[in-house]
Amino acid sequence: MAHTKNSRRSLAFVSLSFMTLLASCGSAEPAPASGQMPDRAREFSQADKQAALALSIGNVQALSAETSAYDRSLLCSIALESIYTQLSESGQLDTAMVNAIDQVRTVYNNRVQQLGAAENKTTSEIAAEREQRAEEIPEQSERGQLAIGCLRAMT
Repeated sequence: MAHTKNSRRSLAFVSLSFMTLLASCGSAEPAPASGQMPDRAREFSQADKQAALALSIGNVQALSAETSAYDRSLLCSIALESIYTQLSESGQLDTAMVNAIDQVRTVYNNRVQQLGAAENKTTSEIAAEREQRAEEIPEQSERGQLAIGCLRAMT
C-alpha cells in the first residue's frame, strides 16, 4: 500500500515537472502585462480550436480508447523513453524524477511485451513496430504530450 502511495506521488511529481518544462518551451512572444487585454480579441477558426484541443495537455487522441491497449502502451513507451533521454541529457532530472520515470517506463515496457506476446508477436516484430511508430511521431513536443497523457492514465 505504501509503495502504491509513493508511486502515485512520484507520478504526480513527474507529471507536474513535465507540464512545467513544456510550458517553458512556449512562445517567444512576451505575454501582455498583467491585467492588460489586447485591443482586439483574436478570432479562432474551428480548425484552430480542434488543433488546440488535440494538443492540449491530457487530451491526447492517440491514447483514446479507440486504440488497442498494445498500441497505447507502445506509444507511451516511446514517448517516455524519448522525454527521459531529452531531460537526462539536459541535466534537468533529479534522482527522484529519474526513479519515477524509470518506474513508469518499466511498467509500459512490460505491458508492451505482455500485450505483444498475447497477440503472438515476436520480440523482433515488437521492435520493428516500435521503430515504425517512433518514426510516425518525430516531434518532441508531441512525444511530451503523449508522455503526460500516459502519466495521467496511470494516476
